[in-house]
Formats: sequence, structure tokens, C-alpha cells
Amino acid sequence: MGTFSHFRVSYSYRGQPQPLMLEPLATSRLPIKAFIISATLLSLVVCFALIVDLTGISFARKPPPPLPVVAACGDVGPGMSRIGEPGKIQFDVLTKDFNIWQGGTDAPPLVYGFDLALKGEKSFIEISYGPPPYNRAKDLARVFRSHIEERPIFDSSGQRIGTDEWEYLSGGKRRRRVHFRGYVTATYPFVDPEEARVFDQVINSACISTTPK
Repeated sequence: MGTFSHFRVSYSYRGQPQPLMLEPLATSRLPIKAFIISATLLSLVVCFALIVDLTGISFARKPPPPLPVVAACGDVGPGMSRIGEPGKIQFDVLTKDFNIWQGGTDAPPLVYGFDLALKGEKSFIEISYGPPPYNRAKDLARVFRSHIEERPIFDSSGQRIGTDEWEYLSGGKRRRRVHFRGYVTATYPFVDPEEARVFDQVINSACISTTPK
């Protein structure tokens, strides 16, 4: 197995018949092991490229979205609506850009929140008050997505007040989930960069309500 030979054939000499002789000239061994390794590596490279292409995951470092510095809420600006619970993190929303819905669950865990949908678009940002339901499958999937990045969020006095989690796809789409102290979460799914920037403005408007609960 794995070898082949070259032969020289002798059949006559000066007209006299001679016995047929097969004389080996050389013996070569095929580089089977090296060929198998090369083929395996090539297959792995092709599979990896297909996975990246199909999932849209980008491993290139992208510039992160701006972080909010959370301070006490001030006056509401013109054309803005302030949403949120008294005594907790609240957000300012540009009314002309969003349709706003609000509601809550009627069974534990009790969650109250807002859906902010961009006018004329299907994308939305969700702001919720209350403990999020535990999703084991989502948490396990997150472990293997090493391109997710997390950053701390601080208030104006330098105290940590939340965590920012964000992720890019190769096409430029971005998703983001921000957890604030007191079970306040702002999240949007993968959206185009232009929509993400509008949602980031809502997140960066986060302020601490001084209104009693």
C-alpha cells in the first residue's frame, strides 16, 4: 500500500530471444499522510468561512457605542417625552421619532415597560422595569459568542450603576442590551447602524429620577 514501481523491460539481444525480464528502476512512496493533513486543514478553513458568512458574525474590533453618564434628571427638553418609573432610571424620547406603547405582565415575575418603535420602521427598543425571566438556552449560547463585549456604566459620582453589552455583525448591524441598577433594562435587537444610533440616544438620555416612588 502506498508505493508504486517503475520497470525496464528486456526482450532480446542481437536478435536472440531473451527471457522477459522486469527490472525495477525506482520505488516511490506517495505522501499520503501529508495529503490527508492538507485536505483536512483546507476543509476546516472552508467550513469556518461558510459559518462566518452564514451567521454574519464579525471578529473585527468595531468602535463601541457611546456610554451614558447617569446623573439626576433635569427638565424635559422641547419635543421630548420622559418615560420610566418614579425614583428609578428614566429616559427621554424624541416624540417625533417614536410610537410609544406601555404595559406590564399580570403574573410573576412582574415586569412593567415600554416599547418604542421607530415611526415608519419595524425596529424597536424595549425598556423594562423588573427582573427579566431566566433563559438558560440564551445564556449557554452567549458563552460561545466571544465577540460580545461588556462595559461598566457609572453615574456622575463615579459609582458603578449598570452594565452595557453590545455586539456587531459583519454587515454592520448591531444589537445592545443595557442593565441599570434596580432591574431596569434597555435592549434592542440587531438593527442597521442608523437605527442603532437613534436607539443609543435614548439609552444615553438615562437619568435618575428624584421623584419619590
